[in-house]
Amino acid sequence: MKCKGAFVYAVLLVCVVAINGNYQLSFTAPFTTYDSSGHRYIENWECRGDAVINEYFVRLTPDRQSKNGYCWSRKTFTNAEWVTTIKFRISGQGANLFGDGFAVFFTQTQRPRHGKMFGVDDVFQGFAIAFSTFKNKEFARYHRDIALYVGDGNTGAFIQDKDHTGCYARYRFHEKRQDFSVDNYAVVKIGYSEITGMVRVAIDEKNTGNYHICIHEHIDLPAGWWRKATIGISATTGQLADNHDILSVETVEGEGDPDRIAVSNPSDRIAASDRRALRELLEENGVEMSQLTATERGVVALMERLQQTQELEVDKLKREVEHTLVGRYFPRGMRGSGG
Repeated sequence: MKCKGAFVYAVLLVCVVAINGNYQLSFTAPFTTYDSSGHRYIENWECRGDAVINEYFVRLTPDRQSKNGYCWSRKTFTNAEWVTTIKFRISGQGANLFGDGFAVFFTQTQRPRHGKMFGVDDVFQGFAIAFSTFKNKEFARYHRDIALYVGDGNTGAFIQDKDHTGCYARYRFHEKRQDFSVDNYAVVKIGYSEITGMVRVAIDEKNTGNYHICIHEHIDLPAGWWRKATIGISATTGQLADNHDILSVETVEGEGDPDRIAVSNPSDRIAASDRRALRELLEENGVEMSQLTATERGVVALMERLQQTQELEVDKLKREVEHTLVGRYFPRGMRGSGG
């Protein structure tokens, strides 16, 4: 039995060591770091064009015509397998007419050049996942709301008059609906494994916790191409427009299957913080949790839940106010900042 237990422990230890979050290829709100000129920035990322880093979200484009903004990682991958989870919100005033969308690039592009693929050059080595909200009548038969594009580094990958692996998904929100709130966002998990050559994309259009597989495709790229690969996210608007907001990017390396990666929950972070705060308060007064009776521990647990509920409500109110003010008073956007 001891041998069996030791074996299980060893397997678990290997799993823990092998799967690691890469903070250099991730970011999450709140964004509270400022540069010398007083602009927010995200460490290890560069945001440019019409992108605006707000406290609780990055707005790549405002709901205005002819805008383009991007955020690009300064660091590259350190593992041949990864899952990148992105929480995003595409929303606007238009009920039926809106566009254009955004794309997530896993490519060897270090500094993006302007181009036709959601504002970025489509000649790249790697792959990109496009989220297109505008259905061009000329290419309607080939349209997918989410689509995979693979680049060989020599020719343009963004060919619209041909079929691309993808799916249909309703991840866009209409801001004039009475039930619209800042809790409306979609979550996508994008996985890649050089070992299998597979790209997997799972989408949860309404942040319900229910995902469906959108893309499960084998791609051919040179061995080790990922060593120079970065993550880039770029959005554009044309004659039609939308807000394109990124709430968080979380990259985990050592696993390429999205189904095996859990999505972080902001309430878990707040709950953990509340538990620490209350228990530190008890310790400061010379009280240890082990000394409390069952009733007293129940009271502490109740206080933690009440504090968590209050903080979640305040957090949502702040996000609602920011979303409204940014849309009303900064509709044209401001220059982003590097990190």
